[in-house]
Amino acid sequence: MAPRQDELQSLKAAFDHADGDSNGKIDFLEFATLLEKCGMNIGTAQAQFGFQAIDTDNDGMIELDEFIEWWSAN
Repeated sequence: MAPRQDELQSLKAAFDHADGDSNGKIDFLEFATLLEKCGMNIGTAQAQFGFQAIDTDNDGMIELDEFIEWWSAN
């Protein structure tokens, strides 16, 4: 199911907040910080597995569209 407009805005805001260097992508450390702020206290191995699953183009970064697609599927 596609996210509603207000949910898209919230997801973008969370993504932008995690994007510490404002390059439009989040790296693994930024992703791990985002998970922590969302109250998801998971181990490094589990976070790396999740990061790799979200990074569908395998460039080592998560773009906003990948993040939204992942969030919508979960």
